[in-house]
Amino acid sequence: MKKYDITIVGGGISGLYSAYQLKKAYPEKSIALFESLPILGGRIQTGSFADGFFQPAYGALRIEPDFQTETDRFVKELKIQVKPIEQGEATSSSVPNLDKLTAEERQLILDNPDKGADILLLELGMQKILGDQWDLKTDDLANPHRDQLITELRKSAVYKNKPLYQQGAWNVFNDVLSYEAVEFFREKGPYYNMKNDNQNALDWIVFLLSFRQMKQASYLPVDGMIQFVNTIEKAVVTLGVTVYLNHHLTEIKQQDERLVSLKFVESNKTELNLTSEHVILAIPQYSLKKMSQFLPGTINILLDSVMPIPILWATATIKNPPWGRDAPATSGEGAPFRAGHLEYKEYNGEPYGLAMFYCDGPWHQYWRNFVEDPVDDFQGYQYLPQVNKNLQLKHEIEKTMQQHFNLASLPCVDEWGIRDWGRPPFGAGVHFWKAGAQSGLIMNTLKAFSLSEHSCCKNMHICGEAYSQFQGFFEGAIRTANYAIDAIKQSYAVL
Repeated sequence: MKKYDITIVGGGISGLYSAYQLKKAYPEKSIALFESLPILGGRIQTGSFADGFFQPAYGALRIEPDFQTETDRFVKELKIQVKPIEQGEATSSSVPNLDKLTAEERQLILDNPDKGADILLLELGMQKILGDQWDLKTDDLANPHRDQLITELRKSAVYKNKPLYQQGAWNVFNDVLSYEAVEFFREKGPYYNMKNDNQNALDWIVFLLSFRQMKQASYLPVDGMIQFVNTIEKAVVTLGVTVYLNHHLTEIKQQDERLVSLKFVESNKTELNLTSEHVILAIPQYSLKKMSQFLPGTINILLDSVMPIPILWATATIKNPPWGRDAPATSGEGAPFRAGHLEYKEYNGEPYGLAMFYCDGPWHQYWRNFVEDPVDDFQGYQYLPQVNKNLQLKHEIEKTMQQHFNLASLPCVDEWGIRDWGRPPFGAGVHFWKAGAQSGLIMNTLKAFSLSEHSCCKNMHICGEAYSQFQGFFEGAIRTANYAIDAIKQSYAVL
């Protein structure tokens, strides 16, 4: 039976990063990375329109260096060539019904005409919820003590004498703001939006406290985010990590006190059995729950501490676009999408544009039916974008452009694509902690545990965006990988 010192399951950013860092730290250790799909990268996928002239993104669009600090450090370590993104985040150009706001809310919007009403109302709500527990006015990412202060806030934050982590974001904001204000930023907020799923109030507010302060220009790798994946893949192979594609994990068992046995099935049905000293499961919630029969009951309970949020991208190119060269990101005014990201280029001497429509709920539900499935395939497996399929989808994108840009006639889309991350094998575009989940304690448990609840050898590790405090970002994948890596290093240090 084949044996590896460390086995990593999952070829997304968390798995690739783990393989890279562990092989660098322990070049003498045998390390293998397994991916069930024929490609690496997880939820990073970059498409190609107009023979590669346009590169639609079906996942992350940017890296924010002052928010995703560990990711930024890793990009620099890999010496990936990047280009700045001058556009800011999308913000709603509309305002709520002022007559339905409180006097305080209404005056705040009138006094700050250059700032989005959605962000203004969110900040007002956060200050009312936190009170003297946090000062939004003096808060600064550059404060060297800020991380420690955030850690303390996570432990102590309360609202109405109840721990904030036990409450839903929708509930607490609705308690301090008018219903009109909450409904507005829930439905119209293009990025700082509160999901309709009523996620953990503490974790979401802590995210907003940091994310609202970004000052440095965001960036992405030259030639698209997929170059992030390609560079890491090349690095891990060069270091000597063995990479297996098309290998699906079907069984995990405790072999003895120190070894775990694993069974993989290749796409051609060939089985591969091996043992490993350490196993990192760098896979999303959907895949982890498929393996629940092999995991301890205490771990399975924690797997349900986050909610999967489906995300869908619809993309298209168009000649003579109704936007210009420096078009800012836009919210989905008058059309069924949350936010739109636009590009403008001269192609063969003529103006062309790329539109990428980001859709979470409820717009995800509107678009998801335009992914073509085999008859009676209600689960809807999709691991790659569908491109230039389904003329009804093409028409829907054209209609959406007409609605959003107030065009007199229906535009004509050249190429189009759609990617629904809510479908298997990923099961979600992002995840959010449920109300009641103490994210820090859960992460500390998942970073190292044993398949046998009576064993003291903690050689199983779960990491990834889903169970992180930077959900929806590379930063979450990398930071939770660091927790698992540190646990492995500690185990080797005592040998």
